[in-house]
Amino acid sequence: MVTGRSDLTRARPSARRLTVEVTVLLVAVLGLVLLRRRGLATGGGVDGYLAAVPVLLAVAVALLTLRALPWPLRLLDRVAARARGALLFLGVARAGRGAPVTTAPLAVLVVAVSTGVFGAVVTDTVGRARDTAADLSVPADAWLTGYAFTPDTGDRLAELPGIRAVAPVRIDSNRPLHSGTGAQARALGTARVMVVDAPAFARVAAASGVDVDVPEALRAAVRGDGPVPAVVSRSVAEAVGDTAAADVQSRLYPFRVAGVADVFPGMDLGTDRFVVLPWQALTEYAHTPVIPNRFLLATDGHDPAAVRSTADDGQRRWQSAVLGTRVDVPEVPAQLLTRRAYRDGLDRTGANDVLTLAFTVGAAGGSALAVLAVGFAVLADSRARARLLSRLRTLGFSEGQGRRLLLYELVPLVGVAALVGAAVGVALPALLGPTLGLSAFTPGVTAGWHLDPLVVGAVLGLVAVGLAVGLGVEILVNRRRRTADALRLGEENP
Repeated sequence: MVTGRSDLTRARPSARRLTVEVTVLLVAVLGLVLLRRRGLATGGGVDGYLAAVPVLLAVAVALLTLRALPWPLRLLDRVAARARGALLFLGVARAGRGAPVTTAPLAVLVVAVSTGVFGAVVTDTVGRARDTAADLSVPADAWLTGYAFTPDTGDRLAELPGIRAVAPVRIDSNRPLHSGTGAQARALGTARVMVVDAPAFARVAAASGVDVDVPEALRAAVRGDGPVPAVVSRSVAEAVGDTAAADVQSRLYPFRVAGVADVFPGMDLGTDRFVVLPWQALTEYAHTPVIPNRFLLATDGHDPAAVRSTADDGQRRWQSAVLGTRVDVPEVPAQLLTRRAYRDGLDRTGANDVLTLAFTVGAAGGSALAVLAVGFAVLADSRARARLLSRLRTLGFSEGQGRRLLLYELVPLVGVAALVGAAVGVALPALLGPTLGLSAFTPGVTAGWHLDPLVVGAVLGLVAVGLAVGLGVEILVNRRRRTADALRLGEENP
């Protein structure tokens, strides 16, 4: 008695399987709703169910993909039936039947690719936000700070080996703001005041390769009789209106609001009230010049000890001139912070290190699992394919035609699963939105989602590599297997 071929029949899903799939869908959707309403963190810590929502959503989409996959393949089957030759039709027909042993790895592939892409996107987003934080906090190769330096300290620093450009800066906290410079001027509160040589600042930033914006209003400012242009924070702009005066070293300098910004390079991130004045446009007073307490440095192989020594010498000379006596130790020793050290510190600080490791492992693990899933998808039904190829060889098909048949069968299945997984991984950040709270790991900078096509391409590239390796292995095995052995290996007739 000859039984029917199981590969030509479509098994109806059992009630148990339908129940499981519907339950997974409901749990995933409910988790997404709760996560968007409540966020990831709760009063008692992190909710494990909500933390698993990205994976649950990927599993739900994988189940939907397996349900919907036969429909586009049937359309492709109709197109293939009109093509010349039988190879394309046979390959698409087998892909449309999709045995359970083959479709299960495809479901894993969707989850793996989505997890890998999601982890990679999150890692890239956090990394870029931290890069921005580093550029804003240290807008040069190095940031030299101290208590006060003599005006000629900048020239002495510029003469040191490895120092390419120098920009003097003065920053003071809680400086009074007034409506004018007259005796009747009203107090407008306090602000953090930065005085910077804007043209020199722009040169240092450019030489350091830092992508920060020094407004044209500050760079083009020149010394004159009227108020100098200034960049202020939003809260200061609301308080002062169009013009005001800022206290710098107990002297009022009138300014007009030429720009409003949320942040400014070199200003501490999170500063709510600040005023930035162009040093080169301020009136110079012979006996009370503006004294720098910081320097921005563009460097190339500098000696940190020599830089600090020169800076401390400038501090000692300034303090000696003010006190009228010799000073051997500066009041506040000079500190040198490089942008690279600051950026590395963001990755190693507390939970930041854990977050970076978690999402990096997630991206790498998801990508590795995707490669394994592709391998299982290729090898899972290899015996049936070997039997089919052996039968076709008896009909005159060549080895090259057999290889093309493998491509026609597997590429649609793996391609659809990989693309769906990538789409889920890209969509997850938009679905989850701010609920992940990534801005807590990027100090002072909002972690806006960033999608780098190279990141998605890298994950899909690994899938393609896994598919190529799996096909290569199967082709090599089929070459060594004799036609008669392959036919006996999977005989359906007893």
